[in-house]
Amino acid sequence: MARMAAARPDGRADSEGPTEAPWLLSPYWADTILVAGRFEPLPVHLKVPLPGGSLLTDSVNSHLNRTIRRVIFEQRTGPLATCEYGEHQVQTARSLITLVEWMLLNSIYRFADLTSDDISDYLEARIAGREHCIDAPNRISSVLREYETCPQTLPSFTEILQEASIDSKSRDLPASLERFNEFCVRHDLESRISKTLPKQPSEVISNATIRSEAARIASLWTLRSRIRGDRLTCNPFPDGIDATVGHLGRPGGRTRTIPMIQGDHLLTEAARLVLETGPIALDLRDAWTAHKRDYPHNYSRADGNAIFERANAALLQRFRATSVATTVSFKVAKGKISFRKLVDGFIPTACAILILTLMARRKREGLAIEVGAIQGSRADGWFVRMPILKTGQGTAVLPCPELVIKAVELLERWSEPARTKVDQRLFQVPGFTDHKEAREFRIGIHLGDFARAVGVPALEDGSFFDFAPHQFRRFWVVLFVWRYDGDLGAASWFLHHFNIDHTRRYANDAELGRMIHVESRHFTVTKVRAVAQGDSKSAGLLGRKLDKRIQRHMDEMRKRVRVVGEQELTRECERLVDQLKLELRASPWGLCGCRATEPARRRAKCLQDTWNGGALALDGRPDPSGSSESTCATCIHNMVDQLRHSHWHKELAKEDAYLSRDDISIILRRVHEDRRNVLAALIASFPSAEK
Repeated sequence: MARMAAARPDGRADSEGPTEAPWLLSPYWADTILVAGRFEPLPVHLKVPLPGGSLLTDSVNSHLNRTIRRVIFEQRTGPLATCEYGEHQVQTARSLITLVEWMLLNSIYRFADLTSDDISDYLEARIAGREHCIDAPNRISSVLREYETCPQTLPSFTEILQEASIDSKSRDLPASLERFNEFCVRHDLESRISKTLPKQPSEVISNATIRSEAARIASLWTLRSRIRGDRLTCNPFPDGIDATVGHLGRPGGRTRTIPMIQGDHLLTEAARLVLETGPIALDLRDAWTAHKRDYPHNYSRADGNAIFERANAALLQRFRATSVATTVSFKVAKGKISFRKLVDGFIPTACAILILTLMARRKREGLAIEVGAIQGSRADGWFVRMPILKTGQGTAVLPCPELVIKAVELLERWSEPARTKVDQRLFQVPGFTDHKEAREFRIGIHLGDFARAVGVPALEDGSFFDFAPHQFRRFWVVLFVWRYDGDLGAASWFLHHFNIDHTRRYANDAELGRMIHVESRHFTVTKVRAVAQGDSKSAGLLGRKLDKRIQRHMDEMRKRVRVVGEQELTRECERLVDQLKLELRASPWGLCGCRATEPARRRAKCLQDTWNGGALALDGRPDPSGSSESTCATCIHNMVDQLRHSHWHKELAKEDAYLSRDDISIILRRVHEDRRNVLAALIASFPSAEK
């Protein structure tokens, strides 16, 4: 690494220390530093405006500029390095720049002048969010007052930000943008109003966010020995970070669970777009791109669009037959979705929803998928190669449904104009022209718009659920375990958790408990309806009892000479389930109908003193990990259907084959004979097809 060699902007030799590192992809003194991230180079913008009209890179702020650069460098390289990835450096730079803005607003011009009380005041101001911490709304209002006498000369919101000495690249300024829009409405400047407001942040940021901010500020102190010049002179957290910020911010909450009705609707519409609309929309995009390339003179003609429509009439007719065609416009129209929004926004959003949900991956894992990730075939099963960033720190080949394969194939076609030989990631926005640079797809910008466009129903209170990419992983847990009889151990493996307790904690909160109850009732009604229709047979003590009750209920309906339709049968089954207070859950040995009440638990074989079990699940019902096939077979709460019947026959054949051997010990023979007797009894208890 070079010392005393790098040239500074003022032409003098650099005396800051090391200025070269493998991850540093630009000159140390560049206005925008490029650092290597997990997947791509990341910019660290340092030429940002500060209160008072100066820039951070101006000579008047050189002491602040040098300190921030040094912290960014030393936190990744050197004896006191604490991070491995550029994402952490970008966050540190943003936090320190926000601190500098607050300092200048409060007449503090050097890091050396900061005290621990100042840091505490800053963190308390930071609770309200970055926008209010730097007083952005009032600074915007001050600029807008200058245009009260001549509102027609009002520039764009971006230019207003520049006049207020606020970074125009900032996107988290909803209150400031609202004041700009209010000014436009007051002066009849509706054409200047921003069409979309950025996502509204919480009124109070979380305690976890405040802790992260404090940790980045603490790096000014922990790295002080590596800083030449302006640096902290006192420990900002003399009693520790917890003592300073433990009471600040709202309590951190767990990931909100997607409501089932809203989640089902979103997932269904995403699948419909991937399978039906997406391929046709890309056909239309490719046709338009080819038309502009082959007939560039038509593009500038007034009737250029009409020429294209005549040449592609059949393709346009196919597109207009899709479910979203009525909401899409090829021109700017109020209340309509632009075709570009459909192609570059909704298609990758729908693909991301399917991948994140059905593969149960985190946002950064799902959006990092690359070309060639698909493996397998329809006959042998499909697999997809994906990165595992948090627990595995590598890649894994995971089984996947064919719907995910369709989404990946659509993504490969969608991103083909943007991909290069170096960057093969699929989630890159290609744009419409050959000269437009590709950019990383940001699902957060389009997810809410997609949910509203496909008509996701409102919640019971009339509000709309706010979807976020990190919620789909938990949504998969609810679907897999509680709707499709999935095993918690299999879920733990698929989620790449270290152990099953990790998976339990992942799913343990009151909100998820309510979702589980809804799904458990839906699952129970489905099973009861299958028995009532004759599509399924049941065995086990609970199964035979339930079968008799269902048959009696159906006989009563027949006596009333009623023709029962599908919906009415479902309602009758729901009434019966509610009347019996029945709630089934899947287990490795069938279905368990034990409720979370003390009388029911006393009669559960796996919870009795004679059985070495006693484990309870998250909902207070018996945990199947504390039972066995033999124990459940003789339990009053046990029910099985024909899915277990074929399994018993296969297991019985295995036991017969094993017992036919002559080389097994007496002890093992007795064990396998006992298991064979249990299997034979289970098969005998199942109602025969003739009945």
